[in-house]
Amino acid sequence: MDEWLAIAFSDQLKEGDFRGVEVLGKEILIGRSREIFALDNRCPHRGGKLSSGRMKDARIVCPYHGWEYDINGRLSIIPSTRLKPPGISLRRYEIKESLGIIWIKIGNPIYDVSSFFPEYTNSNFRKISCGPYIFKNSAPRVVENLIDVSHFPYVHSGLLGDLRFTEVPDYDVQLGKEGVIADNIKVWQPNPDGLTQGKWVTYKYKVPRPFLVYFSKNDSSKIFSMFFSVTPISEDESLVLAFIAMNYAYDVPEEKIRGFEDEVMKQDMKVLEDEEPKYLPLDLKKEIHCPADKASIYYRTWLKELGIDCCVK
Repeated sequence: MDEWLAIAFSDQLKEGDFRGVEVLGKEILIGRSREIFALDNRCPHRGGKLSSGRMKDARIVCPYHGWEYDINGRLSIIPSTRLKPPGISLRRYEIKESLGIIWIKIGNPIYDVSSFFPEYTNSNFRKISCGPYIFKNSAPRVVENLIDVSHFPYVHSGLLGDLRFTEVPDYDVQLGKEGVIADNIKVWQPNPDGLTQGKWVTYKYKVPRPFLVYFSKNDSSKIFSMFFSVTPISEDESLVLAFIAMNYAYDVPEEKIRGFEDEVMKQDMKVLEDEEPKYLPLDLKKEIHCPADKASIYYRTWLKELGIDCCVK
């Protein structure tokens, strides 16, 4: 796997803060001390959890025996001995900040995540962070949910869907160098953004990387878009961070807009928690499909072509 995976919002990690995260089943400590850093979260001495310790003079102090590591992971102090610490270091992970998010490097990704959310640097759009959300399901299952509109009338009735409008008209899907793109998806929504009355909207989805989703929906000059990162915590648990971008409703409090998305995510989280199997079957014969599933069929086909082996079978 060659990906940048999102692990936290940048503004959630202040100077001097550190915390534990889990990515692909690995325990990782992230922190900020003049710069952001990421290290293994277990002390190699006796397995103490470093994120349960404290920060002292830009060093992480293990809560078990007080061993101290600098932000590069080098062991610098063993309090129980006067001997110079041997050349022991924690594994250090490459991380970066982009789009208001902290990303960890897995493998050798060669793409720029900032290119997948153009509204982020557009001053005509207000940006609102949403999450973090923890889904009790695999990352590919979550991505598939995010690009699916046929569940709207049932899971999000009264918000994004209406039981009087369950049919999904045919739409366009293509798979290429930019990933999966599904366009011209027309949906009747009672409350498209938590602010307006019911209307027909047209969606365009992009899945530029296996665990990133972008969509925009518009009605004349009003544009509402979202960017999602979906990080595999483990084979059956995922972290979702999201941003809303909109070029209208500047006077509406962020809390109201974020609250609408929180409700939508809560509804999805419940359905996905009950879904089985948690892994995503890449063999298209393992589950039954219908025309509305065209985007997810392309997504599964793409994952198989990429050789993705995380959370799939």
